[in-house]
Amino acid sequence: MKSYLITPGLAILVLAGCQSTATPTVNTSSAVSVCDIGDDYKDMRSNWASYEQSIQDCGGAKNVEQAMIQNHTFARKNNKGQVVYYRFDPAGQGVYVGKSGEERISWTIDNDKYLNISMPNSWKVTWVLTDTQENTWGVKVYERNPSEQYLWSAAYTVSPNSQE
Repeated sequence: MKSYLITPGLAILVLAGCQSTATPTVNTSSAVSVCDIGDDYKDMRSNWASYEQSIQDCGGAKNVEQAMIQNHTFARKNNKGQVVYYRFDPAGQGVYVGKSGEERISWTIDNDKYLNISMPNSWKVTWVLTDTQENTWGVKVYERNPSEQYLWSAAYTVSPNSQE
């Protein structure tokens, strides 16, 4: 049997660049308010005006800062009970992990309230924060591509991106 000597310095170098690939935990007992007024995730006829109206009907959007997004993971359970999540890295980059596996994303914040996420295949996703409780966000989502639009709401568990 061969043995290898790894010095502490080498171990630190090896581990420094590793990202955690563990599935994030979803907090299902949060008291965060998820407002579904205006949601139409089944009929694909949403538009920006209906999104804005649903935000107002839910009490408006809370301000979002880059530090609240950058270096954080947002996880939720989808309608099939599977954990899907966004990992927001620095410089407006990140990863979405969902039914299609891992997809690279880019993100920006507009007007201190709209988190805009660009996904592969021409999908655009916009979030506004409607409520927070501890490490959980209530989010109003407008998701679209050139032929489909969806407006829906969800609770996301927020955690810092981890390094292994």
